[in-house]
Amino acid sequence: MKLQSENIKDITESFSPVPIFQIELMKSEVRNYKTLLNMGEKIFKEESAEKVLFKDKIFEVEKSTADQSYYLNINMPFVSKEELNLLQNGDEICISIKNEKRNFMLPQKLYSKKVVKASYEDGRLRIQFN
Repeated sequence: MKLQSENIKDITESFSPVPIFQIELMKSEVRNYKTLLNMGEKIFKEESAEKVLFKDKIFEVEKSTADQSYYLNINMPFVSKEELNLLQNGDEICISIKNEKRNFMLPQKLYSKKVVKASYEDGRLRIQFN
């Protein structure tokens, strides 16, 4: 139980300010509407499931007035810089962390731009485009 409590604490701190909901292990699989409804009631309790609980930006695009470059800033907490790889393929970027890989369509204003460099600091990936 101590290890589980420590892990829950780590998860809560890592994902902050995103709210974390917990539920005990259920006795059966969630295979029907009634069980799903029951699970939802246990998870959300007095909280409305329709309520927006997180409003922070996951990424943003900014244009530098100094060098006319564009920057794509992506919040990526709990990643080590050494585990991070970035590859551009046309209007997509591929971000890989350890053995996980995701492809993302670039925002339209970056379609014709090329990655110049990238840096990772304080849980944020900053990609420069020209």
